[in-house]
Amino acid sequence: MAQDTTTEATVTETTATEAKSVAETRRELGRRGEEAAAVFLQGLGQRIVMRNWRCRFGEVDLITQDGDTLVFCEVKTRKSVRAGRPSEAITAKKQRKYSQLAALWLSRFQEEECAVRFDAVSILVTGEHSARITLIKGAFLMADAS
Repeated sequence: MAQDTTTEATVTETTATEAKSVAETRRELGRRGEEAAAVFLQGLGQRIVMRNWRCRFGEVDLITQDGDTLVFCEVKTRKSVRAGRPSEAITAKKQRKYSQLAALWLSRFQEEECAVRFDAVSILVTGEHSARITLIKGAFLMADAS
């Protein structure tokens, strides 16, 4: 005699309100990650020059001064590694965009030549009030912004 097995599946529809809530949660996670990165970098002796500089081409998370070097820093924060480590989200396209943004920022705000570096801060949240923070100095080089 065969047994009748029924599997129940729950189908979830994402409403516009739920989608907005998810987006706000991601933004909040990113904001908290950027704040943690700023504190971390200051603890290493870097001075925060600017946070979340925006222009019509995009945004730079953090611009810091590390000795004589101006640092453009991309911060990536994740709650898990299911989609990969946070630093893996810094694609070649993102690197080109950061190079373009850095060149534009330098043309607007930096009057004299200086050394420039591109760093990445990878943050993996490990608990309610804890995270693993990794600084990757010189994560990438100035790319051809064309």
